[in-house]
Amino acid sequence: MMLSCTIVKPTTNMENKMNDNIEFEEFEKRYMEFTKGEHVVWDKHESLGLFLNKVFVVDDDKVAHPRTKEDWDLAWCLFIDVYQHALSISEYKQSLEFFMYEHWDMWSMLKAVKYQDAKDAEKLKEIWAEDEITVYRGGHEDNGLNISWTLDKGRAEWFATRFWFPEHMMGEDYRGMPVIHTGKIRGRDIALYLNTREEEECIIPQPENFVDELDTQFLEQHVKEKSEHFKDKKWYTDA
Repeated sequence: MMLSCTIVKPTTNMENKMNDNIEFEEFEKRYMEFTKGEHVVWDKHESLGLFLNKVFVVDDDKVAHPRTKEDWDLAWCLFIDVYQHALSISEYKQSLEFFMYEHWDMWSMLKAVKYQDAKDAEKLKEIWAEDEITVYRGGHEDNGLNISWTLDKGRAEWFATRFWFPEHMMGEDYRGMPVIHTGKIRGRDIALYLNTREEEECIIPQPENFVDELDTQFLEQHVKEKSEHFKDKKWYTDA
């Protein structure tokens, strides 16, 4: 079943309301009490899963159900904090999409983003006001789509190529050629924008349903050059 949400475009009145009403002292107090003054990074591989385990109960059919509905402002801020330090999110895609669609709220999101970086909050409001935005995702052809995209095509290419090695080196771990997916999306269907790692990252839940005009570019020249460079290597750790 496809989950859905409605994102209202920002207006001048809404922007004024945000600037007037968002107070961070009490929010920061709750945040620091919860985290004991530390960022919530238990381990880069496990932090996102541990966070989601605090928020969800997963049933026998691997469907995530929320444990509570308390303090979603804090939950979003913790989500952003953890998300930025997690190395891999693919195995949590379903739970993350459920979380974002069921509990997404404009004001909670803007509070959380602004708490992390005020510039990102302003950029997010600009994105929501756009009728159409071009987004990119770099990866390997067998990996499929996931929720992390970017506004920067160069960054997408970097993600597509940084861990790509020829099939003779990767064996069963080979996931196909490096690719860049390009598509169009309504600004209000982008749930979150983050640029703290200078990646112009856009979080898009269920991109297979919301990213239109999808085009996939195979980076054949990169494959040719890297295959030649590693033609005598047996495994990527020998590079």
